[in-house]
Amino acid sequence: MKKKKQERNDSPHFVIPKTKNQWYGTGNSRYAAGRYEEALAAYSRAIQLDPTDSSLYTHQGMALYKLKRYEEALTAYNKSLELNPEAHWNLRNKGDALRKLKREEEALAAYEQAIPLSPDNAANYYKQAGALVALQRYEEALIAYEWAIQLQPDEAYYHNSRGSTFYRLKRYEEALAAYKRAAQLQPDEASYHHNQALALDQLKRYEEALAAYERAIQLRPDNAFSYDARGNVLYELKRYEEALAAYERALELEPDTAIYHNNRGSTLFMLGRAEESLAAHRMALRLDPNQALYYCNQGKDLYHLRRYAEAYVSYVHATDLDPSYAPAFTGKGSALHAMERYKHAQAAFEDARRLDPDQISAHLAVAETLNRRRRYSQALAASEQAILLNHGNARAYGAKGYALYGLKRYEEALVCYEQARKLDPTELIYLFNKGNALKELGHHAESMAVFEELLAAYEQELQQGGASVSIHVGKGNALYELKRYEEALAAYDQALEIDPRYICVPRIKCLYTLHRRREAFAAVKAAIRLRMNQGV
Repeated sequence: MKKKKQERNDSPHFVIPKTKNQWYGTGNSRYAAGRYEEALAAYSRAIQLDPTDSSLYTHQGMALYKLKRYEEALTAYNKSLELNPEAHWNLRNKGDALRKLKREEEALAAYEQAIPLSPDNAANYYKQAGALVALQRYEEALIAYEWAIQLQPDEAYYHNSRGSTFYRLKRYEEALAAYKRAAQLQPDEASYHHNQALALDQLKRYEEALAAYERAIQLRPDNAFSYDARGNVLYELKRYEEALAAYERALELEPDTAIYHNNRGSTLFMLGRAEESLAAHRMALRLDPNQALYYCNQGKDLYHLRRYAEAYVSYVHATDLDPSYAPAFTGKGSALHAMERYKHAQAAFEDARRLDPDQISAHLAVAETLNRRRRYSQALAASEQAILLNHGNARAYGAKGYALYGLKRYEEALVCYEQARKLDPTELIYLFNKGNALKELGHHAESMAVFEELLAAYEQELQQGGASVSIHVGKGNALYELKRYEEALAAYDQALEIDPRYICVPRIKCLYTLHRRREAFAAVKAAIRLRMNQGV
C-alpha cells in the first residue's frame, strides 16, 4: 500500500500579542521564582505597552534592585513617583536604593517623606531608624524604633534592631532587654540569642553569655561566628582549652576567616604554646595582611620566643598600618628594650603614652626604661604619674622604688617596695629589692632576714611544681646575697637547663665571685652570641 500524502494546512497562523497585564503577570511569576533578569524583561515589555502605569516602574525597580543595579532601580522608583507621588512604599523603595548607594542623607529624606503619607505604617519608621543608625544619630534612631514598635509591637526584628542601637550606645542593660524581647517573640531565631550573649558579655555576665551562645549554636550549628564569640567568653574566663576548641570549631566551618586564626593563636599563647601561636597569627596575616592587631600578636609571640629583632619588625608593620594604635608602640618599645636600645624604646613608649594617656602600662614602660637609662628623676615622675592613674598598681610602686633607690633615697625606696609587696605578694622581686634597700641603709641583719624569707618563698614555689627560669634565677639571686655562692651557681645552672637561650648575667657575676674567671669569660662570650642571635 502506498503511504497517503500528508495534507498541507495552508490556513494562516496568528500570534496574539501579550497584553500589558499578561507581561506584568509574567514578570511577577519570574520575580517570585528568583529569575530577576526575566522578570525585568517582562516588566520592561509591559512598560512599553503602558508607560503611564506607576506600578510597572515600581516592579521594574524591584527587579533592578535584586540585580544590584541600584542606580537604575533609583531611576525606576523616581519615575514611578512622578506618576504617583503619594505612593509611600515607593519612597521607602527609593530610600533602600539610596542606602545601597551610600547616600544616607537622601535615603533618610525619602523615608521621612513616606511617614506623613502613611503615618500608621510601622515599616516607614523602621526604615527611618535604619538610616539614622547609618548616620550615627543613635538617639533619634531609638525614637523611630519606638514608633515602629508602638505600631507593630510583635515584630521581633524591630526589637532586635532597637537592641543593637542601645548596644552601639553602650547601654548594654537596655540592649539586653530588647534582645530578650525579640527572642521571646521569635525564639527560634539564632541571631537574637547571639545578640543577647554579646550584651551579657559586655556586662561581664559570662556564664549567662555562654548559655545564650549555646542556644544560638543549637539553633544554627553551622554559624562559625557564634563559636568564635563563645570562644571569646571562655577566653575571658581563662578557660583556654575550651576556648581553643570553640575557635577550632569556627575554623572547621570557615577556615579562611583571619580573625578566627588570630583568636586561636592568642589562646595557644596563653596555653604556653608560643610556636603554634606564631603559626596561627601568621596564617591570620596571610589571609588579611592589613590588620595591625595581627602584627602585634605576631610580635608578642616572637618576643616571647626571644626573637626580638623579628618582633620589632612585626611591631613596626603594625605602627605603619595604624599609627594611632597605642599597643603597637608599646610592643615596639618592649622589643627595643629587650634589645637594650633604651633611648629608642623610650621614644616608642612615649608615643604609646601620647596616644593613650590613660593607659597605665605606657607610663610604667616609660618609667622602667628611664630607670634602665639611669634617668632616675624622670623615671620617678613617670612612675608617680602611673600611681595617679591607679593607686593599686604594684608595678608602679616598684618602678618608683627603683628610681628612688637609684637616687640613693633608700628610706623612701623601702616604703615603695613594701607597698608594692602589699599590693602583689606573689611578685618576689619587690622582696629582693627591699632586701637591697635595707642593705644600703646598713640594716644588715634585717636585710639577711629578707633574703632568707625570699629563698624560702622560691623553694616553696619549686616544691609546688612551679619550676621556671625566673624562679631558679630568683632563688640564685637570694642565695648569692646570702653569700652561698656555690648553691647560687647551681640554681643558675638549673635555669639554663630549662632554657639554654636565657642570658643569665647573675651567673657570670657569681663565677667571677668564685674566682672561676675562665668559665666566666666563656659565659660572657656565649651571652654575646645569644644576644646577637636575639638581635641585641
